[in-house]
Amino acid sequence: MSDAEERPSYSAVYAKSFNDALLALPDNAYARIEHIVDLLENFPYLGRPYNPTYDAALPPIECMQMLVSKTRYALYYMIDEKAKEIIFFYLGDTRQDPLTMFSDVEA
Repeated sequence: MSDAEERPSYSAVYAKSFNDALLALPDNAYARIEHIVDLLENFPYLGRPYNPTYDAALPPIECMQMLVSKTRYALYYMIDEKAKEIIFFYLGDTRQDPLTMFSDVEA
């Protein structure tokens, strides 16, 4: 396989708060999330547009959501087509109140 075939189509970029939350996770959840990030680097539209039922649960920016199987976590990210980057800005816990989950995220 050539280098061009091995390289992902997009680069993953972690916001500081996302990275901090990721590093605090248990090893098994961390590994599952890293696997999903690897998939998204080649298939960024694998996630779905995040359109919550409640207006109060809207993030400050349009984004995609990807649930991480066998965990309680969801990845929230934006796709920058021009830069070929996937910006991961929020690591959500599916147990949290959806009305307050983006309260600490700035646009």
